[in-house]
Amino acid sequence: MRRAKTQKGKITLFFKETDPHKDFVLKELEFSLGKLKRFFKLPFFPINVFLVYSRKEFDNFIGRKTAPWEVGSANCPKNEVYLLSPLIFEKESMHKKGGFSGVLTHELAHLFTHQLYPFYEPLWLREGLAYFVAGQGKSEFRQKVNLLISNGDFLSRIDTTKSWRENLYKDVYQLSFLWVSFLIKKFGKEKILELLRRINFPYEGVKFGEVFVQVYRQDLDSLQKEFIKNYFSRSSKKKGGENKNDSRI
Repeated sequence: MRRAKTQKGKITLFFKETDPHKDFVLKELEFSLGKLKRFFKLPFFPINVFLVYSRKEFDNFIGRKTAPWEVGSANCPKNEVYLLSPLIFEKESMHKKGGFSGVLTHELAHLFTHQLYPFYEPLWLREGLAYFVAGQGKSEFRQKVNLLISNGDFLSRIDTTKSWRENLYKDVYQLSFLWVSFLIKKFGKEKILELLRRINFPYEGVKFGEVFVQVYRQDLDSLQKEFIKNYFSRSSKKKGGENKNDSRI
């Protein structure tokens, strides 16, 4: 395939010359990067964004066979993002075309997070924060995650790569979003940015918990209990689950 590229500031977009969505993507890139710069309080840095035109090509970029729900990926060490073009977004995935902008911001958020904390675990922090910044949360998420929170210590099910994979199809992304949203709404976004800056070591549960207490002045166990009590206990008593119009998260 013959590829073209265009550069705007420190961002380079690679695309198929005949793709009619190039200008739309550039506009969304500019909007997303402005949002991310304000949230993370970081200067712009060089980023390459590749639009992809088939599932097979996407698999080649990622280096493995991808699932139908996978439409974007971030290569943080290289500061690169790979996305199905809006041209094939619905055809090659189970997502609606309107979700492209959220996915773009989500993947770019991973690159910004990596600038502060160059590790991947805990995954709930990485993925929950990307969902939050991209505005991908939905009110029905709370209906989906009861299985994961049933034992109280739900973070142990969404922290490491191993536990994440074991629970991948039990709404780990949704729970991560809800938990990170809870932290940001209770303590403010500055705390989560401070946490990212202070955990300058590969993830290890006990050590991470110690730094978390230093930042939040509360331990993870007590906050998990508060999270469940405030956002799930009442709704779990309702026959048929939570009220779909409840948008506190």
